[in-house]
Order: sequence, then structure tokens, then C-alpha cells
Amino acid sequence: MQAVLGTEHGDEIDTLRGGEQVYGLPKATVDRGRVCHKADPPAAEPRESLVRENIESRERHAWPGKDKNSARPMKTAIFAFFLALREGHSDTFFAMNILSFAHESAPPPPLVADQACAMLPRRAVLAVAAVLMAGQAFAADDAAWLAPRQLVKGDTVALVAPCGIPEEADVAAFAASLEQAGFRVDLDSAIHGRRHRYLAGTDDERTAELNRAIRDPAIRGIFVVRGGYGLTRIIDRLDYDALRRDPKVVAGYSDVTGLHLAIARKARVITFHAPMANAVWAAGRDPTFADRSFRDTLFLDPTAARRTIPVPAGSNVTSVTGGRCEGRLIGGNLSLICATLGTPYAIDADGAVLFIEDVNELPYRVDRMMSHLRLAGVLDKVAGIVVGQFTCKDADEQAIQREVVIEYCRPLGCPVVANFPCGHVTDNATLPLGARVALDADAGTLEVLEPTCTPPRPATGAPTAR
Repeated sequence: MQAVLGTEHGDEIDTLRGGEQVYGLPKATVDRGRVCHKADPPAAEPRESLVRENIESRERHAWPGKDKNSARPMKTAIFAFFLALREGHSDTFFAMNILSFAHESAPPPPLVADQACAMLPRRAVLAVAAVLMAGQAFAADDAAWLAPRQLVKGDTVALVAPCGIPEEADVAAFAASLEQAGFRVDLDSAIHGRRHRYLAGTDDERTAELNRAIRDPAIRGIFVVRGGYGLTRIIDRLDYDALRRDPKVVAGYSDVTGLHLAIARKARVITFHAPMANAVWAAGRDPTFADRSFRDTLFLDPTAARRTIPVPAGSNVTSVTGGRCEGRLIGGNLSLICATLGTPYAIDADGAVLFIEDVNELPYRVDRMMSHLRLAGVLDKVAGIVVGQFTCKDADEQAIQREVVIEYCRPLGCPVVANFPCGHVTDNATLPLGARVALDADAGTLEVLEPTCTPPRPATGAPTAR
């Protein structure tokens, strides 16, 4: 990340990433980490100043001017902060550092001689720092969505357990099916020995496993083997910057909704709401609908420009409110959507096609969660709604759940379908979350309008040694 201070109107600014231009911003040449203006006006003191943060080491470097009274314009400072955000920075540490150093009475920072920030009015720095801290999702929200690379035979996929404790037999069968399909499987041998109450390991263990899979360039797919509970304990510790730099397939559902939402807000990478180890086999001889949907979405032709999400024969997708809409498909498990509201990982519902499903919730709890969405303004922002499967053991309660959900959706006036084959059911369609889709509520169809993966490259190397 870099922010440039002291630029003049009309200067041109390049980022330090191989000369990639930041659109809509001025441009300058960058030489050895400094901004070198092509035509600086004569001045006794140097006019350029660069504040650069290396996200990995948090090292900072600056080349300040000496005259404290020759402060740069305030718009330059604001430009610098928002350039930092534009470059994908989402950490408050930088903002807090600037804030603490801005006051004239503050001692000089031990890591950098950042006089440029001290030149700014304290009120301005407070305001900009507040924007940084309160709107951490700004950088990702303002960025273009990215698609992971398509998986091909020979690629390495990691099986991870960041939530509940998986069944060993399910994981072994899933791993075997992936290997039969031609993939290399990266599986921590200690995954079945990790236990922490109802979780598949401590927060540190589960965070380390997931971050290793995100950061390892040899791993091209990350498949969560079981949901349950636990991802909301660690979503604030994951390396979204690494995933943004190297998008890869991330698949799972249920509690994994927390991860889907967090990636959507922090990395803007398409992920996949898909069955997990106990419900899908990638290379079955007689695959079920869920198997076919999983395989077709991830392995066959995810680079297709348009395709309709298939539904099983005899499916009873019903129209609640007719019409057609387009937007990015966002959502998942209703409980997790509500659990993240008010956090930096909350659902971005503006203009989206909202998908919701849940399992084993009593009707009054579903009512409360739908009310939560309404009061939070989520339902007013969406372009359309896809109601998936709301299931529980009691048939009467399940029917009431459906009535409650539709009761909240019908008055919105946007296109709504119900009973879509996705959720905690055998016929669980794989959905590309974050992809642009078209919902035709009259026809009961959901069409993907863009590729959900980029074209494949040669397969990655062997799994990382343990």
C-alpha cells in the first residue's frame, strides 16, 4: 500500500505494483519507493513525500520536508488516505498510527519520521482517521469483483475444518473422490485429532489452517468439510488481502456463510455456496443432483458467460412476487446473515439478489431474524429474493417457517421466488455467491450472467509437505 503526499495538480501517479495505474487518479513516476515528480516547481526544500506501508511487516518509510509551515493542502492528505483505501488496505493500524502522531505535542514515532502527517490540522486528521476506522469495508466495497481460477485435474485442493468437528469417514470419502477425479488433496493429518469443545480445534489452530490454505499459491481450492459453528470466532483474523491478490475457489455452506460474507466485504472474490464432505462426492458413478450441481459449477464450465442454475426434475420453485431483476447473488444461512449485521462483515445488500435458507430453527426465531433484516434496512435494499429451503424435523413448524418468510418478502414488491433447491437438503444446488445473476420470478429461474471462474492454467505442483 502506498499513499502519496505533496503532489501538485496535474501530476501523474502510478502505484508501485509494476506500474499499474490507479484509474481516476493523477500519475507520477515512482523510483525506488519515492515519488519523482516530472516537473516540480523550484523550491528550497523538496516538495515530494511518500508514506508507504508494507502490509506484511508494517514497516513505514517517509521523506518529509523540513518547513513545517509549508503544509500540503488538505485535499492532498485526504487523497493520500483514500488512495491507501483504493489499494485494498483494510487495517486500522495505519489510521491509528497517523492519528496518534498527528498532534503536535505527540513524540516523534519510533519507526518513522513522519512529519508530513504532523503538518496537517489535527481536526482534519481526526476526521479522515474516523472515516478509515468506521468504514474499513470501503476499499473492498469500491473494488471490482474477482473470480477465482477454474480448477483443473492436477490442481491441489485443501480440505479444511474451520467450524465444527467433521466425521472422519466423510472426510476420507470426500478426499478419495477428489483424488479419483484427478485432484491432489491437501489434508492436515492432525485434523481429526483437533478438539476444542464443539469446535474442530482452537481458534488459533483453525485460523492457522485456513490462512495457510489462503496463502499457499500451490493450493487452488479450499473446501470446508463441515459447518456447524465457529467461523464467526475467527473471520476477523483471516488474510483477505492474500485472497484478493490470489483468488481461489472457496466452497461450503451453513456456518460457512460467515466466511462467504466476510470474503464478499473484504476481498470481493466470488465464492461458492456448495455441499460439503458429508453430502457430495466429486466423482460418483451415479451422482445425485447435488453432486452434479457441485461438479458442473466448479469443474465443467464455470468460465461460461451465461448459464442457468439447474433445478432437479419435479422441483417446485414458486413465484411469490413476479418480475425480473439483476444483481449480485449474496447471502446464505439466515442465522449467520443476522449474526454479522452491525459488523465489518455484514451483508452488502444494496442492489443484490438475496438468497436465504436455514435449518432446525423454530418459527418464532425465523420471525425474529426476518424482522432483524427488515429493521436493519436489508430487505429494503435488495433487488430480489431467492428463498431456499427452510427445514426442521416438524412438518407443521416447517410450513409455518415458510409462511413467516413469505410474509416478510411479499410486501417488498421486488421479484421473489420460494422453495429454491438450495439449503440443508439432499437436492442442494451450488450457487456462485458474488456473481451477477438474473432472477426471473415468473419463470422461477436464476441465471448467472458472468463467468464465475477465470480460464484455467497448467495444474499446480504437489501438495505442500507437512
